[in-house]
Amino acid sequence: MKIRLLKSFFNVLHKEEIIKRNPIIGIKLLKVEEDAFKPLTDEEIKRLLNTPNIEYYAQFRDLVAMYLILDTGIRSSELFDMKISNVDFKSRCIILPGAITKNRKPRVLPLSNQVLRLVMELMQEVKANFDTEYLFVSNFGERYMPNSFRKRLHNYKNLAGIDKRLSPHSLRHQFCHDYIMNGGDVFSLQRIAGHADIQTTRKYIQFTTEDIQRKHAEFSPISRLRSKYRK
Repeated sequence: MKIRLLKSFFNVLHKEEIIKRNPIIGIKLLKVEEDAFKPLTDEEIKRLLNTPNIEYYAQFRDLVAMYLILDTGIRSSELFDMKISNVDFKSRCIILPGAITKNRKPRVLPLSNQVLRLVMELMQEVKANFDTEYLFVSNFGERYMPNSFRKRLHNYKNLAGIDKRLSPHSLRHQFCHDYIMNGGDVFSLQRIAGHADIQTTRKYIQFTTEDIQRKHAEFSPISRLRSKYRK
């Protein structure tokens, strides 16, 4: 990451002729091991989503945020920059303008019916109690910040008895993993996740040993042949 930052910095200086020689030319990125992602099991996800007490506004808001990331893979920075007007109930999707996306390109995120209902309920509560254009706000009607959600998510993780690493980014990672495991393709995932490069999308798809075993059992030619013979 530091080398990428230095490359961008010195490339701009050299392009603008602020420096005569680019010192970063010829320096290659280091090959590093990818972070081992440990996806949550279905049981762990259920425990996590059952932890917030929806009788309280703040906890219900956090629950909707968790559902949205798991349903769409939206980045936390995009989620908490999102406005009420970005939700299109007619087409059942979130329309993210380029002004709030990481790569400055607009993106459309389809929503499942269950999540759409939760978003609608949160929106009604926000409109009834706060004068704001944002969907996610604090108890005082101020914009909800990603770092606040990160801290509260850590508390929910502990209350749910989950010992795996958990953050808003890992929930996004969970969406990408589950999307592929449930039959989605990498190209539509790239569009939904907002990755400029398909290689970035592939890095999000890390299969566990159990994942590979399940896929092998499902798609092995020998398994298919045996099932035909049994018929």
